[in-house]
Amino acid sequence: MGNVKIVTDSTCDLPNSLVEGLDILVIPCYVNMNGKSYLDGIELSRENFFKALPTANPLPTTSAPGMDAFIKAYQKLADEGADGIISIHISETLSNINNVAKIAAEAFDAVPVRVIDSGQLSMGLGVLALVGAKLAKEGASLDEVEAEILRKKPLTNAFIPWFPKK
Repeated sequence: MGNVKIVTDSTCDLPNSLVEGLDILVIPCYVNMNGKSYLDGIELSRENFFKALPTANPLPTTSAPGMDAFIKAYQKLADEGADGIISIHISETLSNINNVAKIAAEAFDAVPVRVIDSGQLSMGLGVLALVGAKLAKEGASLDEVEAEILRKKPLTNAFIPWFPKK
């Protein structure tokens, strides 16, 4: 029986009740919007993000937290007894977060860390993190959790309707 833990980033848009209930560790990224950079979910709520989105110029971007944030998260989970970690993040085509997670995972050797590019954003990423977290909570192995996320990945799509003001 494994003790696999899931790490994701704040672009997953998962409600706190699910994050806490399934023991998912969420690393905040930075959202760059209207000339300012905000720590996602801490300095900028999802509600305020979507309120500002229609008038944002240019469109918002994300910035990855430093490699140290990932290493600290992985170490925290290893210290708490994790024997493997799945680190699943926003699509590489949308952000550098996944690449920073990969570099951190390569530098971390306390337990195996598998980094997965979700190919998604928002709840598309969130759903894949939930798939992994539910299996992990049931005691699935690192290989089993990774395989199931990869199996569900091509079946998952996120659509965010956005209608700019006229």
